[in-house]
Amino acid sequence: MPRTPAQPALSIVSPETTGGSPPRDLGQHGRELWDAVQREYGIADRGGIELREAIARDGAIVYGRAGPKAHPAVNDQLGARAFLVRSF
Repeated sequence: MPRTPAQPALSIVSPETTGGSPPRDLGQHGRELWDAVQREYGIADRGGIELREAIARDGAIVYGRAGPKAHPAVNDQLGARAFLVRSF
C-alpha cells in the first residue's frame, strides 16, 4: 500500500492576490474589463483556486487508514460548481 503524502505547509495569501486568468488572451480594454468584473463581483475567490491547487498537488485520490478514497476537496469543488450553475 502506498504511503500517505506528508501534510502540505500552510501559507498566508495576501488580499491583493489576483484571481484566475481570462479564458484567452485579451487586449488592453478587454483585460481591464475582465479585471474590473473580477474585483467587483469577487469572482476570483481564492477558495476555488486553493481547492484546485490542493487537488492537483495531492491527486484526486488520497490514501488513508481505510485505503484509497476521493480527495475531500473534490466534493467541495463539485458543490461550488453546482451552486454557481444553479445561481446563474
